[in-house]
Amino acid sequence: MHPPGPFHRSAATLRVRGGDGSASTFWGNSNWTSFHPNLSRCPDFAIPSLIHSIQPEAKIIVAFRNPIDRLFSDYIYFSRGLTSSEEFHESVKAGIEEFQTCLETIGDLRTCVYKADKLPSGRAVRLRVGLYSVYLEDWLKFFKPSQLRVIRTEDWSVKCPEILTDLHRFLELDELPPGETNDLCNEERHNVGHSKTVALLPETTQLLRDFYSPFNKRLATILDDDNFIW
Repeated sequence: MHPPGPFHRSAATLRVRGGDGSASTFWGNSNWTSFHPNLSRCPDFAIPSLIHSIQPEAKIIVAFRNPIDRLFSDYIYFSRGLTSSEEFHESVKAGIEEFQTCLETIGDLRTCVYKADKLPSGRAVRLRVGLYSVYLEDWLKFFKPSQLRVIRTEDWSVKCPEILTDLHRFLELDELPPGETNDLCNEERHNVGHSKTVALLPETTQLLRDFYSPFNKRLATILDDDNFIW
């Protein structure tokens, strides 16, 4: 056997960094019933366990948005035919009722959270995507807290250079020159949704606050940061 040459020694110490920016990687697990049709409850393993089995040293960056704003924006983007605030309100009511019925029938939070949101009318209200605490706890079953960095989109908008610098350190990347950091933060945004032609009704906002409140409080407890109580 030949002794390792310079190339082999370099390859052994080479660190390759790659990533995936799919938002649904964090929460998407609604197809578990296709793989386990005989199970009545969602199995303990999900996407985090799969990623951990392949890349146990992975680092995870998660950006959370106020779940009410996220839901409304998401609904407008996918519906495209939203005609009134009342229509959205009725869809939210139906979605919450469906979720509560699931909890009463199955009695298992994770099963109801990892369940596709589809109303009888065909109008999707993806309430479950905003139940961040449930997903985060699943990720923390497999990854250390030090392997996750959680930010708020509101903070990104106002202090991008500071957050971007922190993320570079988190990923153990070389720091960018200040000018380049500012350029990245000032880049034009992509995949911007449709402009909102209707506003949320006060009663819809209150309904959603009540729905998301316990999950937001749990998220704030996990992260030890009350800024996540929207």
